[in-house]
Amino acid sequence: MTVLLISVSVIAGAGMAFLLYFKEKNSALDVSKRWFLSIIRGLVVFLICLLLTSVMINTNERNVEKPIVAFLVDNSKSMIYSKDSTYLTNDFLNDIKSISNSLADRADVYLYQFDQKLKNGFDGAFDGDQTDIYSAIDELLIRYEGRNIGAMILATDGIANAGNDPSSITDRIWFPVYSIALGDTARYADVSIQALRYNKTVAYGNRFPVEIVISAKNFNGKSSHVIISHGEKELFKRHVQFTSADYSETFTVMLDANQKGLIRLGVQIVPVDEEKNKANNYATAVIQVNDKKNKVAILYFTVHPDISALKSAMEDAGNYIVDDIHVNALKKGEISNYDAVILYQLPDKRSKADYFTEIQSFKIPWLMIVGMNTDLRQMNALNAGFKIQQTSGMSQEALAYINSGFSLFQVSPETSASLLYFPPLITPFGSYTVAENFRTLFYQKIGNVQTQNPMLAFGMNQAGMNAVLFGEGVYKWKLYNYLKFQNHLAFQEIIHKSMNLLVQQADKRRLRVFHKEIFYSTENAEMTAEIYNMSMEMITDANIDISIAHENGKERTLQFIPQISDYRLLLGQLKPGKYIWNASTNLEGEKLAVSGMFFVEEMNIEALNTCADHNLLKLISEQTAGNYYSIDEIDNMPNDILKSGNIVNVEYLNKNSDYLISIRWLLIILITLLSVEWSLRKYWGTY
Repeated sequence: MTVLLISVSVIAGAGMAFLLYFKEKNSALDVSKRWFLSIIRGLVVFLICLLLTSVMINTNERNVEKPIVAFLVDNSKSMIYSKDSTYLTNDFLNDIKSISNSLADRADVYLYQFDQKLKNGFDGAFDGDQTDIYSAIDELLIRYEGRNIGAMILATDGIANAGNDPSSITDRIWFPVYSIALGDTARYADVSIQALRYNKTVAYGNRFPVEIVISAKNFNGKSSHVIISHGEKELFKRHVQFTSADYSETFTVMLDANQKGLIRLGVQIVPVDEEKNKANNYATAVIQVNDKKNKVAILYFTVHPDISALKSAMEDAGNYIVDDIHVNALKKGEISNYDAVILYQLPDKRSKADYFTEIQSFKIPWLMIVGMNTDLRQMNALNAGFKIQQTSGMSQEALAYINSGFSLFQVSPETSASLLYFPPLITPFGSYTVAENFRTLFYQKIGNVQTQNPMLAFGMNQAGMNAVLFGEGVYKWKLYNYLKFQNHLAFQEIIHKSMNLLVQQADKRRLRVFHKEIFYSTENAEMTAEIYNMSMEMITDANIDISIAHENGKERTLQFIPQISDYRLLLGQLKPGKYIWNASTNLEGEKLAVSGMFFVEEMNIEALNTCADHNLLKLISEQTAGNYYSIDEIDNMPNDILKSGNIVNVEYLNKNSDYLISIRWLLIILITLLSVEWSLRKYWGTY
C-alpha cells in the first residue's frame, strides 16, 4: 500500500511540474531553468501528496538499561535496641555509601528505607514504630515489575512485627537478595505477656473469661505476680513461680461484668529486678458490657452444622437468646418477637419466601447465608441488594481475605491473623452483583487469586440493616480456630461484631459514629459517621460537630469531613488515656446527638521483641540464590554481587511508528522549496 501511495505521489508531482513548465513550448525560460524549476515544483507536490495520504514511517530505537540494585534499610526502632546501635548511628551510613559507590559503575543503585511502608532514601533516624518486611519487598516488586533488577540488598535485624511472613514472598522475587544481618540474637532474661484473649462483647451481670499466656526466659527459680486491674481497683492477683529457664503458662481468669458500657482492664506481669525489657510486661483488654439480651431467630429448611456453630457463638457472648426454627414451623407474626433473623440457605427451592415479606414489613435486620441449597432465582427476585447470575449449579471453594477499607467495625489483628488459617467456604460459582449501599468486610480468594466477589457484606436500606454471607461451612472456621489456637475467639469475634452491627441498627438511630475501642499512641486515630434522613436514606450534605475530651479535662471541637457515602475524621496520633466524645448535627429541624468513648494506649511494639531473627534473613537469601553477611563481612558484598552474573546490561529495541505529517522539518523543506521557486521565477521575470 505504501509503495502505491508513493508511486501516485511521484506521478502527481511529475504531472504538475510538466503541465506548469513544459506544456507551452514558447516559454520565456530556457530549458535548463525550466527543468530546475520543474524539479522543485515536482518535489513540493510529491511531499504534499505524501502528507495528505497519511503515510506511516517506522523507526527503530535501541535503548540500553543498566542493571538496578535496590538497597533496602530497616529504619525501625528495634534496630538501635541492640549492641549494634553505636555502629548504626555512626558508621553505617558511610558503609552504605561505600557499597553504593562500588556498584555505581556497573549498576544504578537506589536506596530505600522501610518500617511499616517503603520510602525513598534513608535518613538514619531509626524511628519506625513497626516493621513490615513483607510489604516493603512487595512494594518494591510492584515498582520495578518488568525492570532489569540485578540484586536487592536487605539490611535489617529480621524482626517483623507487622504484615505477612517475609519468607512467603520469595517465590515472587526474580533476583538474588543479599542480606546484611544487624541486631542482637542474644536472648536476655525476660518475662512477658505473650497473648491476651477475651470476648470483646459480654452481657451485663454475667461472668466472662480472660485467657492470659505468660512466659519467662532465663529466670529459673525466680517468681513474679500477674495482676488484673480496672482503674485503681485490683480485680485479680496470682503468684507465679518460674520452674524452668524457658517457662510458659496459660491460665484463664473469670471476671464479673458488673459495670455497663466500655471498660478497660490492665493486665500486668510484675517485672523481675534483673529484667532489661519491661515494655512487654503490660497488656490491655477493652470490653463492651451490654445490658440488653437480643433475641435472634435462625430460620432454616435443612439442618446443617453451621446452625449449631452460629448459635453457640452468639450464646457464649451472654447477650443473645437464639432460637433455631424450621421455616415451615414459623407462625404468622412470630418473627416480630426477634431483634434479628439469620436466613440459613433460604430461600430454599422447597419453600416459599413469604417470611421475607414479613421480615421486611417489621423492619427486622437480617443476615442471609447463601449456600448450595439456596434457590438463587428466588434470592435474586427478592431485590435484597445482591444477585448471583449462574448458568449451572456449580460451586467453588473460596478463602476469605479482609477488606482493609471496611469501616463499620474493626477486626482485631489477632482475628485478621487467624483468618489466614481458616479453611475455604463452599460458594456458588457465578457472576456476583452487589448494590452500592453494601460494604464488604471479606472478599473471596479463589486459590491464590484475590477476587472482588464479596463473601461477607453489610448494607442499609429503607427497611433497615442487612447482611449477606456467600458461603456455607463456617462451622469449619470454628473447628480450625480451636485446632490452631485452642479457643474460638476469632470465630466468635466475627459473629459477635456482625450481629452486634445488625441489632444496634434496629433502634433506627439516624446519626451513627464508628471507631475502634482502643487505639495505640503510635497509630493515626480515625472515626467515621453516617447520617440518615426520615426515610432512612444515607445523606452526606449535613454538618457533624464532635467534641472530644481527654480524661485530664482537655477538650477540642472538630467537624467530620463528608465523603462519597459517609463522613470521616482523622485525629492523628493521640496521647494515652480515656477519651469521651459527643457528636451532634441538625437535620430537618431536629437535633441528633450520640456519645461514646475510646481508649488510647501507650505501646512500643518495637520494644516487645528485640531478639534479631537472622535465620529469616538466611532463608530469604538462600531461596533467592543470594548471600548472607554479618557486619564484619559486608566489605565482600559488592564484589560478590558484581561476580554473580546478574549485573548485566539489557538492550531493548523500540519500534516506533508515526505519520509522516508529524515530522516538523518537512514543513521547513516545503516552505524553503516554495520560496526558492517563487524567488527564481520572480528573478527570471516570469511573474
